[in-house]
Amino acid sequence: MDETLLVTKENGILTIKFNNQKSKNSITNKMMIKWRELLVSAKTDDSINIIYLTGVGENFTSGNDFNNFQEGIDNGVTLEGARDNWSSFMELLITHPKILVVGINGMCVGMGVTILPHVDFVFCSDTAFFFVPFIQTFQSPEGCSTLTFPKLFGRATASHLLINGGTISAEDAKRAGLVSHIFEKASFEQDALDYVVKLNKHPIKLMMKYKEMINRNTRDELLKVNLYESEELYKAWKTPEFDEVRKKFTKKPKAKF
Repeated sequence: MDETLLVTKENGILTIKFNNQKSKNSITNKMMIKWRELLVSAKTDDSINIIYLTGVGENFTSGNDFNNFQEGIDNGVTLEGARDNWSSFMELLITHPKILVVGINGMCVGMGVTILPHVDFVFCSDTAFFFVPFIQTFQSPEGCSTLTFPKLFGRATASHLLINGGTISAEDAKRAGLVSHIFEKASFEQDALDYVVKLNKHPIKLMMKYKEMINRNTRDELLKVNLYESEELYKAWKTPEFDEVRKKFTKKPKAKF
């Protein structure tokens, strides 16, 4: 397995760790593919109760790795294909039956933030912060954030995040309900894991039943928003403004989509 994604399974807990520390745990295509494979497999794996996602080092993730676009060009992946891959990943996350837990050990950017309303528990360190730089990178909001952020934060803070590309702190995220618990940075890794272990002692069938009850009234709306946002993101990727950003952050850019 690629060392940028560390995976262990023990006592019903599947732990996935971002370990691409040279780029602040940015998420590469290889990481994304393996992450998706693990989520798909876990859906029908009775030996897995909880999927716990966290990061190694000082950062949770700096978001999507811009080199993914160059890799797509080199391997014949079209923007339409990239759009469909992202949309189907979000659909998998929105509809996943297992208990999903995320531990934010530091900086959390882009898709690292937008996936959070779709998981069941979110822990973060007291030094964590969150932002989605869509406006700065000439992309458009994704991950159903145009729906989930206003519901969580209210219109003003959602605009601060989505339109202004501003940041929020761990405390702000906790007050809004994006984060379940805040732990001190020095003990975050152990405290978060201890919580997951305690959570795993509950009857898994009941946990999954309660999750289904919570999600049933919003699932269809989220799936619809996901398709709409994915299409808008695709349109943004086709603009010359985004292509200039892509070239700026890509190693040896060689072509345009």
